[in-house]
Amino acid sequence: GYAVWTQRPDGSLSAPVELGAPASARTGFRSATYRARDIYRFDYDGDGHVDLAFWDDGALVVYAGDADGGFVPDPIEVRMPLELDTDDLTVSFGFGGEVDETRSLLYRVDDFNGDGIGDVATSTIEVGGLFDQSTRYDFHFGQREADATVFREIPDTVISSEGVQGPLELSDFDGDGRLDFGMVSFKIGIGKIISVLLTGSVSFNMNFYLLGEGGYPAKPNVQRRTKLRLDLGSGVVAGNWVSVGDLTGDGVKDLVVQVDATRVDVYPGTGDADLFEQRPVEVEVNLSDRGSVRLADLNGDGKDDMFMAYRRPDDESVRVGVALSR
Repeated sequence: GYAVWTQRPDGSLSAPVELGAPASARTGFRSATYRARDIYRFDYDGDGHVDLAFWDDGALVVYAGDADGGFVPDPIEVRMPLELDTDDLTVSFGFGGEVDETRSLLYRVDDFNGDGIGDVATSTIEVGGLFDQSTRYDFHFGQREADATVFREIPDTVISSEGVQGPLELSDFDGDGRLDFGMVSFKIGIGKIISVLLTGSVSFNMNFYLLGEGGYPAKPNVQRRTKLRLDLGSGVVAGNWVSVGDLTGDGVKDLVVQVDATRVDVYPGTGDADLFEQRPVEVEVNLSDRGSVRLADLNGDGKDDMFMAYRRPDDESVRVGVALSR
């Protein structure tokens, strides 16, 4: 479980509130791994206070927030009309012989459509073999009934495509108050495998879906294409790592793609339907391609900065590299 301390207006911390949330376990042939449950934040009862929830055995276990900023120790169990296996995003599949597997998981709880009520997003992965895969994201918009949030079994909007999709960013790219969806997408095929063997790289799409009045579109509003480099000897996956943030401080999201250890491409946000400029601004950096570039406003100037973990060639210790926006 978790122990939560909330900060008072004078800067002091409250007494801890213990929230029961059993760890999630995954067992293998020779090992077992455990992880803490993800915490989901939304206003379940509509009283204006943030509530905390955990996924456990087909239900959201909700700890209601109170007027003092704390949480009621006795949770509410909210059964969901959704058939989900887990909320662990690290789902693995086995190949060999006949494969026909479908996994559905809780992806996120958030206010996607901007109506002030929490919504649920789920992800379903269907695998019929190494070359037969599809991914679908279902979005169930929450409805307020009395002092509770309820979800319908049938999704309000869906994003679906053949191949493997992975979430890239959830953010309001176009400034309309709704959460838009960015993801990487690729199909595994003979051509992809040959490309990796010959060039050590594979191309994939970055797809951006803008949430409108009628939901997410069937096809992405904006698409960018980039490459992922693979070290076949070590198994290390290098850039291009992709992030979205406001590096210029103009309030518009920019697209950041790490090209290699010495260059990052920044596609400035346009603030319109194109989302990003076609040509990037090349930024010289002295980082490493061990891990993904992350963005945060580190110095409080209103601009996102870049940082990432890296290992210097002459040093065995892992460090953090920082590039500040100017």
